[in-house]
Amino acid sequence: NVEPGTGAPSQTGLSIQEGDKCQGRYSSANTQQKIPRKRACICRFCGKGFSSQANLESHLRTHTGERPKTYECRACGKAFSGLSNLEAHERVHTGEKPFRCDICGKHFSEAGNLKKHQRVHTGEKPFTKKYS
Repeated sequence: NVEPGTGAPSQTGLSIQEGDKCQGRYSSANTQQKIPRKRACICRFCGKGFSSQANLESHLRTHTGERPKTYECRACGKAFSGLSNLEAHERVHTGEKPFRCDICGKHFSEAGNLKKHQRVHTGEKPFTKKYS
């Protein structure tokens, strides 16, 4: 089921179904090829392989648009699909900044922001253009 002109799967019948189980040790019924066990879970929509049932189910949501929200913030009620996302969000309310720069001592609420800040000290420029 593909939306006309887009190549994207239609929303009709897109839900996790019994057929969305990992294949046995080898092979995929919908691609007719042998697939090593580490990629034995195959998406029926795009053919991409996954190493576990959980990873396949998570991927299927990219086709369905489903966003399971199982972790809820006690302060504001906002919901998140992953515990780590909730924990990062809760720092907005608590003001906690557990990530500290060893060079200048500045604190950050998220590890990624600390990593970005550390470039100030190293001079690293992650996306430099190369002109010929």
